[in-house]
Amino acid sequence: MVDSTPSQPGPRRLPPSAVPTLTEVIDAFELPAPAGEDGSTVAAGSPVPGAVEPGLEVVEAVAVQLAEAGFDEEQLVQRLLPELQRQVDLVIESRLREILAPVLERAAQTVVAEARDELATALRELLAQVVEQEVARRR
Repeated sequence: MVDSTPSQPGPRRLPPSAVPTLTEVIDAFELPAPAGEDGSTVAAGSPVPGAVEPGLEVVEAVAVQLAEAGFDEEQLVQRLLPELQRQVDLVIESRLREILAPVLERAAQTVVAEARDELATALRELLAQVVEQEVARRR
């Protein structure tokens, strides 16, 4: 796991107001149109018969275009990884809060109910003991 703590203490950065989606980033690099079975190019968005969804090919094409544009892969990774880690952390935290909220609410209700039962039992026993002592004293 990557350590996401900054090397220098400082104010926590706010998330950017607009984060581009993966398709926006890929569109910015103008990927070549996929080739059809006969070797002709196919319009963007058109399904290619027998083709699979873009995946590794898209990543490789973007990597090649970044290298051709003079980007150092290691520097790019080092620059983008902390931001990606922060965004992943925010998403995970949000999902955990959504999932755990009802579970914790039920657990809290159970603890409160058990505490009330225990308190009621303890008060009944204490009251019975005090009444018994008072009756014994008046004899």
